[in-house]
Amino acid sequence: MRSLPLLALCLSLFSALLLCAVFFIGFLTIGLYETRGELGISVAEFQRRNEITPFEIEITRRENLGLAAFAWQLRERPIWTRVVAFLYRQSPALRTNNSALLTLIISIVLCGFLRAYLLIFIRRISERKADEITMKIRESLHRQSLRLEPGDIEDRRGEEAVKLFIEDITQLRNGIARFLYRVVRYPVELVFLFVLVLMVDWRLALQASIPLAGCWLLLKKASLRHEEFRRKSRDDLSGRYRLLAEGLRNSRTVRGYSMEEFEHEQFRSHLGRYSEESRKITYKKQWARFLSFALVAVCFAALTFLIGFKLLQPQDQRGTNSLAATMLTISCFAGMYFPLERLMEVREIRHSSSLFAQKIFRYLDTMPDVSQAVGAKFLQPMEKSLQFDSVVYRAGHNGTILNGLSLDLQAGTSTAIVSIDPLEAKAAMLMLPRFIEPTSGRILIDNEDISWVTLESLRAEAIFVGGNRHFFTGSVLENIRCGDSQYSLQDAIDAAKKTHAHQFIQKLRNGYETVLGYRGEELNAGEAFLVGLARALLRNPAILIIEEPKDEMTANTKSLLDDAYQRLKKNRTLLFLPQRLSTVKRSDRILLLSGGKVAAEGAHAQLVKESNIYRHWEYVRFNEFGKENE
Repeated sequence: MRSLPLLALCLSLFSALLLCAVFFIGFLTIGLYETRGELGISVAEFQRRNEITPFEIEITRRENLGLAAFAWQLRERPIWTRVVAFLYRQSPALRTNNSALLTLIISIVLCGFLRAYLLIFIRRISERKADEITMKIRESLHRQSLRLEPGDIEDRRGEEAVKLFIEDITQLRNGIARFLYRVVRYPVELVFLFVLVLMVDWRLALQASIPLAGCWLLLKKASLRHEEFRRKSRDDLSGRYRLLAEGLRNSRTVRGYSMEEFEHEQFRSHLGRYSEESRKITYKKQWARFLSFALVAVCFAALTFLIGFKLLQPQDQRGTNSLAATMLTISCFAGMYFPLERLMEVREIRHSSSLFAQKIFRYLDTMPDVSQAVGAKFLQPMEKSLQFDSVVYRAGHNGTILNGLSLDLQAGTSTAIVSIDPLEAKAAMLMLPRFIEPTSGRILIDNEDISWVTLESLRAEAIFVGGNRHFFTGSVLENIRCGDSQYSLQDAIDAAKKTHAHQFIQKLRNGYETVLGYRGEELNAGEAFLVGLARALLRNPAILIIEEPKDEMTANTKSLLDDAYQRLKKNRTLLFLPQRLSTVKRSDRILLLSGGKVAAEGAHAQLVKESNIYRHWEYVRFNEFGKENE
């Protein structure tokens, strides 16, 4: 892969040679048209002069000589003469007019096709190299997302990563491909074309290049200034449009205060100014177009004069400055315009690509909030209690979410954690598997600070079954096993049976081998949630944190879910972030958080009677006009 740029450069050199070959063959074709294959002297005179300046070309007639007459016309330029004479000797098809014309045209077509193929290949190499670079960035982005996203309590970081992964990296990839293609191709073409035009007539090339370069720079500067003016004019007119439309948005105020006449006068005043500015903008646009046209005309006139001056000299003084040489010079200069334009875009491409790159690398440089302590211990399954000891958590623009939270949960119980602000309950639960870290305070499992245990053992014993993200693209079995080969198919089936996921899995097209996700089967919210529970149960954690989905579930799924919870309660601690009132009622204990602390705790029936804040929370979430009543 490292040799790809070198290969692209070699192909670019060959492509530039083919471009010069096309121009040179065109030069020979015009020379054939110009001489018509006729020699201006007799055969005897040609043979006599040929002895003095040997062309190594043998002719027996003055007409229908193919390229021989053009080679004779180029006799004052030995290099060009030898090249044409060599081609004449090696190819019998170039020795008569018609066959020479057909051969030259076919050669131009073949060189053009071969060059087009090489350019396609160079573009593919540039895109392949861009893919290679961005694939590494995508891998890094994927790893970084896995490190950062668990700590995103608002589920925004995942969307940011997806946008970076799909949109920004695609833009960066396209920018890299365009940059490589232009840098590899166009400088080589410019060099080859300039060398070719120097070989035709170096004096004319230097004389023409100075005014042409000056006119091109002036034209480019005028174009940039015109583009800036257009952008500013568009912004100004947009502001005027908004000013004119102001009365449309304030019609109630206008009518309510009987200010129709005043508003109409204001409108006519603004409309007059708008019309005047529009006329000025139109005038400036037309003047800018005229200046651009004038620069092009001056450039063309300068080139025409210089070339015409050489061409109109007497035959014995102009040498190779024939019509063919003139057309070759013009073609070379014209051929330089497109590469120069594309190279001018390189800076803008690099700038725009660097903006996307900076955005991506800022994300990659973000440090995760959680890391494993040196010398961390292995955590044993919880047997006694889970404690939050004066836990404080602050999260950027959200401010303080938990403010000295203290609670004590016994092992083997089920607890619903609810809060007026949903972020409070979620933040508390995300701290258990250490997806986020407390700003201060401690979390203890059997009096063991979880900050000093290994992440692997902690997350094996405290599993989070999260909201609406329950399956990924892959088979049902892969979704349940999560790539862990120590679990057999039967283990997965047993876990699915306990959560009642087995009932709908076996009805799928290929059972446990059915592919879910992209181009596969889609599960509804309830089915996906049951698969998530089966995945967690398969690992038999001591603590199971269950965030119920916000999406509506069927009545059958809800009844199955209640039974599944009863099965999950055996020998483990359940912590719920509930979305259903039935889950709240069936929990052994309810903790209501408000202001970052425990505001109320107890069973549902008790809290309804004794806690005003709990009754408020229940009414807001589960009143008869709400979305959720179960």
